[in-house]
Amino acid sequence: MLPLPDNLPDIKTLLDDYDIELTLPITRQQDITPTMKTLRQHFKIGSIPDFILKLPPLPAPTWSIFSTNRTARPPSPSTIQTITSIPQTPEDINLDPPMEEETNNTNSNPPANEEPTIPTIAEELNNTNSDPPSAETSPMDTS
Repeated sequence: MLPLPDNLPDIKTLLDDYDIELTLPITRQQDITPTMKTLRQHFKIGSIPDFILKLPPLPAPTWSIFSTNRTARPPSPSTIQTITSIPQTPEDINLDPPMEEETNNTNSNPPANEEPTIPTIAEELNNTNSDPPSAETSPMDTS
């Protein structure tokens, strides 16, 4: 592969010598990819040199990402609030946590919103069984 010359007349001369038909400079956006593929088949090209491009400015987009008209689009469901759901006066604001009903729950796991409590050594000692070990248990082997 040949290195790409650094000017347009030299590129055109080499293209004519190798009977490669290309229109340079590139003047249409849609011609960039096929022209560059052909050039890369014959030349070492790192990036497209500016001198082989003579493109008009891109047309202005016909769509708008950031609309300045806020009424054109309704709010998303996550931001909709009714006036009655917003507290109006300080008396309407309830700062007390909701009361939970006590249940007779035999599950030893605490509810997800409560921290598990760790008994202290004194509580552990008070809760130990003071009865002597039964005959069914065997003494611990310390040898």
